[in-house]
Amino acid sequence: MGITLEHVVRLKSKAAVVGLIEAAIAAAKARKWKIRRRSKTSPLVAISPHAKCEDIVFDFTESLVSEGFTKTSFAPQQVHVDVVSFLDEIRPHCASLRVNDDSGFAKHRDVSKLAKARKSFSAALNAVSRDVQTPKASIGSSEQTDTLTLPPGFFVGISTDADGKTTLSDELRSRLSAKELAKLERQITRQSKPRR
Repeated sequence: MGITLEHVVRLKSKAAVVGLIEAAIAAAKARKWKIRRRSKTSPLVAISPHAKCEDIVFDFTESLVSEGFTKTSFAPQQVHVDVVSFLDEIRPHCASLRVNDDSGFAKHRDVSKLAKARKSFSAALNAVSRDVQTPKASIGSSEQTDTLTLPPGFFVGISTDADGKTTLSDELRSRLSAKELAKLERQITRQSKPRR
């Protein structure tokens, strides 16, 4: 749950792994980001853009592919912009680099749309945090407290697109009654509206 950047890097040769890792480390150092490596010869490097952001990890398989996910939801907005810029900088070292950005920013580069997606995610998270209690044995709505309860280990799936539209996962929808689902959607809509 959150605004995440997925990156899939494909390289043409083992020598290209070294070149990409060196370029990634140089770009990270220029940004004063933390870098962790298993060893100088390891194809694994983890780069930490911010304490409230998941690491950007490059860990190449034998087929010269590395796939990673970096959640930026809880870090400042500029961190998301910087991670996209970082991926742009290493792109020339890749045979191919695919970036999937939940907020759409990697494609549209519109900071106001990114802000809208982050605000919508934040509103959805606030609505869920306030109204979902865990752990309980079953899903239900209490008439007295009017809160939702979820079973232990249940993952609440909420995503926000580039236009700020919030959607609930099919799994979440399937586990809620129509009344609970309508209540949660109303709360997310209320939270997403600008305050005057």
